[in-house]
Amino acid sequence: MIVKKKYIQLVLFVLLFSLGACNSDEMSDINDTTEVQEQMVLQLSVQQESVVYTRGTGTPADEAKVESMDFLIFNHDGKIVYHQHPVLEWTGNEYKTTVNIPSATGEHTLYLIANYPMEAGTIHTLQDLESRICTSTKALVKPPFVMATRRITLSSLNMIAIRNAMESDGSNGFSLKRNVAKFSVGVADNNFELISINWLGCPVSASVLADVDYTSPSTLSVSSLAPSSNPIYLYQIRKMGLDAHKGFHIVVHGKYTAADGTEREGYYKLRLCTIDDATGEKVPLTSIVGNDYYKLNIRSVTGFGANSFENAEKNGFTNDMEAFMLLEYNGTHDYQENYLQNGYQMGFENSRWIIYSNEILNSFVLGHFYRCIRDESLEGYTMFDPDYPNLQRGLITVKANGTEITGETVCNDTPDNPVEMDLCFTESSEVAGTEYSFTSIIQYGVLQKTVTVERHSSIGRSYTVLPMLYTNYGEVFDSCDWIGIAEQRHEGAIIYPQLDSANDYIFVHVKENGTGNAREGKVRLFGRNGYFELRIRQEG
Repeated sequence: MIVKKKYIQLVLFVLLFSLGACNSDEMSDINDTTEVQEQMVLQLSVQQESVVYTRGTGTPADEAKVESMDFLIFNHDGKIVYHQHPVLEWTGNEYKTTVNIPSATGEHTLYLIANYPMEAGTIHTLQDLESRICTSTKALVKPPFVMATRRITLSSLNMIAIRNAMESDGSNGFSLKRNVAKFSVGVADNNFELISINWLGCPVSASVLADVDYTSPSTLSVSSLAPSSNPIYLYQIRKMGLDAHKGFHIVVHGKYTAADGTEREGYYKLRLCTIDDATGEKVPLTSIVGNDYYKLNIRSVTGFGANSFENAEKNGFTNDMEAFMLLEYNGTHDYQENYLQNGYQMGFENSRWIIYSNEILNSFVLGHFYRCIRDESLEGYTMFDPDYPNLQRGLITVKANGTEITGETVCNDTPDNPVEMDLCFTESSEVAGTEYSFTSIIQYGVLQKTVTVERHSSIGRSYTVLPMLYTNYGEVFDSCDWIGIAEQRHEGAIIYPQLDSANDYIFVHVKENGTGNAREGKVRLFGRNGYFELRIRQEG
């Protein structure tokens, strides 16, 4: 995807320099800092798009203005040891400034912060800096924007370490990015009045359906910072300096007016999606990047939302609101996300499970979902069948309120009282541990959901690699350290607990089991065919 990203690169040229410091420098007394400093000339060049080149070069573009710069270094204990306010000079197409760098042993952390009102002596620790920048609401909407580098970790503090870190960051420079992403929200339907939006910060692979008593760990209510006719919202990246936040959902709160004039406030849960330029297919938005500008347009609303934020969060994605999400980029088309036509049937997230186990699985819980009415066509008595049209009867069952449902049943649910259900898998002893797969259909009124289960034998004790084709994101569940994800197949490849791959495949690496006991793990995956889950049992 080609995305409009306004950011700044720092290209550092190094000159040896004897002791000297700017008047604005702040140094702490630490034993491992030498008296020799090195002077570094920073050139701040702005990477612009063609539409920006039409502006004159006499002044920088608004998105790239840097009116002040803070250069901060922290020791391995997180205490500040150096703080400068270097003077910036605009040369016509880039900024230039000079900073002084001490030499010191031991691990250090470097940050560059632009346009943040920071007085010398007010920042004492790394935690102080990150918490203040992440919670600041100053200079977030109008230029000059607050921007920061990632957290730059140095094995030691000197010219070479900083230059190596700069080269490893790509493009021979550090990138400055805002700690927020901007969203404009438009409402095109006269029967709906937007009140507020909650951003639910949760991993991409987290269940779209919460447990009954679940509360999102990083729910953020954001008030509009612009007139209500064209509201602009900001999503703050809470952990400055770390990787982009991996996905979220939103809950729209507003007042809906029905055709008969009845008014009611309600809550609508939506997933933000975009389009994959390589495949042209829709994909959930997997990361929120500072500086990016996202647009959400609520096109039409056809029904009342849930009666509370909590019920909306527990429910599946709404079918009563049509909206589309556009990430502003240089593509030739817009992407429309349509929440009508029961697009998120019953709120299931996974469509496929791959199970490696020799165990006989009896009422094995695959996942959870909520049965709820999100469409007027489901009023009154509604038929529910966990195996329609009776192709694999008994393999897929559900449990609701402790009762197992194996066949067709009648239910009468309401949107404000969703029924929590466990999706279960049961197999016969004759086929346990063998290689087979099957597909079943769950039907609820006019809604249908296809579920596919693949069965394989348990993984042996030796090192094993499982290729996952058409998959570009993976996350090991519950910090299981004997399972990792890599972009390479060979043993010894660098593995990660979570990985976004630029390719259309990843490899799940299962380490050798020397514990003597069997162990089980779970990996959540996302790819061309949506979400799926890998369950692994490794023999001891």
